[in-house]
Amino acid sequence: MIPRIIPVLLLKDSKLVKTKKFRDPTYIGDPLNAMKVFSDKFVDEIIVVDITKRKSGKIDYSILQAMAAECFSPLTYGGGINSIDQATKLFRLGVEKISVNSAIRKSPDLVKALISRFGSQSIVGSVDIIKVFGRYRVYFHDRILKYNFLANNVIDYMRLIESQGFGELFVNFVDRDGMFTGYDTQMIKTLTESVRCPITVCGGCSAYSDIWNLANDCNISGIAAGSVFVFRNKRRGVLINYPLVDQIEKNIGL
Repeated sequence: MIPRIIPVLLLKDSKLVKTKKFRDPTYIGDPLNAMKVFSDKFVDEIIVVDITKRKSGKIDYSILQAMAAECFSPLTYGGGINSIDQATKLFRLGVEKISVNSAIRKSPDLVKALISRFGSQSIVGSVDIIKVFGRYRVYFHDRILKYNFLANNVIDYMRLIESQGFGELFVNFVDRDGMFTGYDTQMIKTLTESVRCPITVCGGCSAYSDIWNLANDCNISGIAAGSVFVFRNKRRGVLINYPLVDQIEKNIGL
């Protein structure tokens, strides 16, 4: 399997930002300019997550419509989706897939309805995990207490989500977000061996070589990243970038 290589763009108040461990959003620039650049580079897919809409549930359709108009790659959106009507509007704007996270726990009937209405291939189950004191736990961005002190079984949670009928799972490693520490290859291997559903992972990428290594070490459907595609290097000078086709073919095949 040749994995998709996917930039993840974070929106906060309709501005492009990048976080560290899901905190301290740093302003990057105009999301439309970033979308134009990525479209010119023929990226495999783009994921847009609006981190301000997670709590409010109010989606900025105008900025998404403008971004979708500039995007020539499959576009996935996540953030604040809590109704069939919202999903319908997003698909009409040109979004190909929508990603849900807290709705998995809070509104299982909505998840079932979304999958039934739009098909499993269009609905992504998003899971945030964090490693605390050597143990992996599910991270809840919508709670004051972000994870359970009593260890919860991440694998069981992933299998539970898979059983709901999602066409794909998106796993974000919170403690590696924006830290340039590399992917958690061992845990990613465990996840891909534990569920049958295609998995896309994000969190920790420090260089293109991390992408090549993960692609060759794991049976992974998608490899996503944020910082490595919006910063020049670890000093965080802004530079929208993406590997050339020749680089991808050389390192992970056609």
